[in-house]
Amino acid sequence: MYEVKESSCFFCSLPAERQLGLSGNLIFYTCPACGRYQVNEFSVSGLDKNIFTSFLYYNSHLPMKTNERIYCDIDESRHFLETEKEYPGCRRVTPEDAASWYPQNFSEKIDMILLGLAQLSEYSGAPIKLSVGQTVSMFFVNRYAKKGKTPWGNEEAKFNMEVQLQFVLKYMEEQKLIQNAGWIGNNKDIRLLPNGIQRIDELQKNQSSSRQVFIAMSFADEMKELREAVRQGIEKAGYTPRIMDEIEHNKQIVPEMLYEIRQSKFVVAELTGHNNGAYYEAGYAAGLGKEVIHICNEETFGKDGHFDVKQKASVLWKNIADVPELLCKRIEATI
Repeated sequence: MYEVKESSCFFCSLPAERQLGLSGNLIFYTCPACGRYQVNEFSVSGLDKNIFTSFLYYNSHLPMKTNERIYCDIDESRHFLETEKEYPGCRRVTPEDAASWYPQNFSEKIDMILLGLAQLSEYSGAPIKLSVGQTVSMFFVNRYAKKGKTPWGNEEAKFNMEVQLQFVLKYMEEQKLIQNAGWIGNNKDIRLLPNGIQRIDELQKNQSSSRQVFIAMSFADEMKELREAVRQGIEKAGYTPRIMDEIEHNKQIVPEMLYEIRQSKFVVAELTGHNNGAYYEAGYAAGLGKEVIHICNEETFGKDGHFDVKQKASVLWKNIADVPELLCKRIEATI
């Protein structure tokens, strides 16, 4: 076991634990705001740390409360397969993943903050206590100037961060989404109000708690073996696969298909056959805010994979026999 040392988080600069990672120049951090992650500090020096501090809070710190195995691996892909074998709970993250996740406008930020607060609220009206670092990350406050210089210790930068935070808090209070009791000691005290809870309920309508998973893929005969492998991977992870041509119904197929996607926990899109329907179904699910797991043959993906799809980490397979295990691991790490 590598020695654990007290250090500063690579992304948010808060006090954190630091130790050598699994290989090469990898460093493993445990941070009270960013959660647990592994990073090659030499290969990611150009990353937008403002994006990553919030990304890691929502995707590593919050999930860590219910899954001790989960952490993010921020590195070149050649190291990830080695890491995943030893730690199935890890999740590979690229700069494109973080950028595509990051909310595109103010309204999306408010929605994401509310969903994050809902995860931390034990009951209606319960106080939600956040440290300074956690508050800054949850509320999408920029810690860094464009030049990437850390503001900690700089009074002007601290003032700018406080202005950003108060702007969002004031809006959410005026909309009666939250009650902000201010700072109690070193923690921010926030409570969700009925308006906020109602908005969260609306947002969660499309985040189904069912065990159903919709499979978007070609129905061609030559895809039958692959279809069964995908089915096995989903079932191995404890979910129930739904494939459109196997579902009994007496309706037009497109409305029924959209209904099945809405009822599903997430969607698995198999893209080896470049089926237009699979791309459409994956896009519809993503528009609903559902998790979409892409899976594709490695050679096909490298040769003629669509540019947009290549921006998202995909499950790549060489042999169909490997698909169930690869897919199961990705589901367990992602969902």
